[in-house]
Amino acid sequence: MIVKLASQKIEDIYDYTYAIEALKIGETVEIVVNREGQDVTLSITPGSRD
Repeated sequence: MIVKLASQKIEDIYDYTYAIEALKIGETVEIVVNREGQDVTLSITPGSRD
């Protein structure tokens, strides 16, 4: 489960959608996911859909 994306706490689909829309292509951001009760921080770099 995603709990934080680019420093924004994700509590519902609206938070997730807002955070995704705010991402910039090519700019690396941190994403925090909860796996088996443990928060895991990963880095992602969004790309173009084209």
